[in-house]
Amino acid sequence: MSILAFPTPVLGTEAPSLKTFGKGSYLPPLSDRLWQIEAGVVRTLSINRDGIPIPLGFWGSSDVVGSSLSQSGIYEMKCLTEVQAKLVNHQDVTAALMRHIDSSQKMLEILHERKILQALLHLLAWLAERFGHRVGSEIWIGIPFTHQELAETLGSTRVTITRLLQRLEQEGQIRRSARKRIALSPRLVHSFTCRS
Repeated sequence: MSILAFPTPVLGTEAPSLKTFGKGSYLPPLSDRLWQIEAGVVRTLSINRDGIPIPLGFWGSSDVVGSSLSQSGIYEMKCLTEVQAKLVNHQDVTAALMRHIDSSQKMLEILHERKILQALLHLLAWLAERFGHRVGSEIWIGIPFTHQELAETLGSTRVTITRLLQRLEQEGQIRRSARKRIALSPRLVHSFTCRS
């Protein structure tokens, strides 16, 4: 994982200030402006002095991200899906900054769950509420996550997350697709999102 090289955005027929970034690419860090996401999902993370990834959050439509929002020396903005974003000035984004603070606080709340199983369920419920789409009686998280990404987010190991996901699936609390997507019941999502 490195931010040394940033792919050039794929320019299409979008508005002049709107840029499209492919899944897996990174938004370039700029010290004087922020990226406002119009479509897609971005995962921000830093890296500590031991080289361990420190996830900072997941961001979607109308959210803002940028290296100037962090005091960390390394700040990566990875596109988990295709992303459309535009550059904005700091003074133009008060409402988006309030959502940024709220999401950061939610991540801290999730990370302070005492048991990793509860933290995983809480994270999945929050992601379903934030990025989910209702299909029948389930809410599907609209982002394909790897077990490693979930593990990094919770400060766990890939092996532990894989084992817990299998357990949750066997218990009928979640359902997974072959495309790395996860579905939860609205009741499960509600049980976590109403606590905060």
